[in-house]
Amino acid sequence: MRVAVRVACTVSSESTGAGGPRRQPRHAVRHVPRIRVAVIEASDWGTGMANQPSDLGLVVWHDLLTDRVDEAKEFYGRALGWEYHIEHAEDFAWRPGEEADYPLIMRDGVAHGGIVEAGDSAPSHWLAWVAVPDVDRTTRRMVEGGGRVERQPFDVPGVGRGAVVSDPWGAKVCPFVASHSFPPPEGVFRCDELRTPEPDSASVFYSDVFGWSLVEEGPSRMIGDVGSPRAIVITKSREGEPSSWTPYLSSDDLDADVRRAQGLGARLVPRDDWEDASDQRALLADPTGAMFGLVAAVPKEP
Repeated sequence: MRVAVRVACTVSSESTGAGGPRRQPRHAVRHVPRIRVAVIEASDWGTGMANQPSDLGLVVWHDLLTDRVDEAKEFYGRALGWEYHIEHAEDFAWRPGEEADYPLIMRDGVAHGGIVEAGDSAPSHWLAWVAVPDVDRTTRRMVEGGGRVERQPFDVPGVGRGAVVSDPWGAKVCPFVASHSFPPPEGVFRCDELRTPEPDSASVFYSDVFGWSLVEEGPSRMIGDVGSPRAIVITKSREGEPSSWTPYLSSDDLDADVRRAQGLGARLVPRDDWEDASDQRALLADPTGAMFGLVAAVPKEP
């Protein structure tokens, strides 16, 4: 059975531990080939505990980890119109034993991700949560493939079980099993790109651990069927650039959103691998240093 992948977030019915997927309460912009949707052989995964078979292999949530939470909230709020719902945890999942606030990223009354003050000195970065059948088994498989555990599997009450693992090139990603069955909402996070020095080897690694079927498309390795507005993309990073996963956010007016982001302190990152336009994208670094992208929204059907 083949399942069309959607990139969105998972939601949860409780918020006891905060953190992780949950239920909601014309300048340098370049053009790129059409993005494609992921296709996963669901039969290879089984039923997968609380995750739905159709969600396995999906990026189901995003967290921004930064020590500049207030600055990040203000930037994305003014640049993209995000609002926030603050959850307070007495035992914060990211800092066990400590109390902390967890701002949920809200758009049109729906939660799509979160912003985490992780309490470490790591540079600001986005984390993608990928739905898997078994967090512990996937984590072991990632380590066997050359990955490194940054945080051992942990539970978030009412949310699910996750881990933080660096791939062999240093990009962090979170395998995740939900403890609920709510469907992922859509509309804010459109796709995710891995920039890595070894895209061919990375494609093999992620195909093994997440069951992805990657297709070569010019300089990129992509997943899926031609014509879809969503994708997972693996591209070669520039020399000296850290390997990382970058989320792309939907933009109704790409040029205006890029100008607004720049006016608020974001930096436009040049790309020399984007040619032959059909869809528009822009890559930026927010004022805290975290990389994110914007991609032109899919026109709504009449």
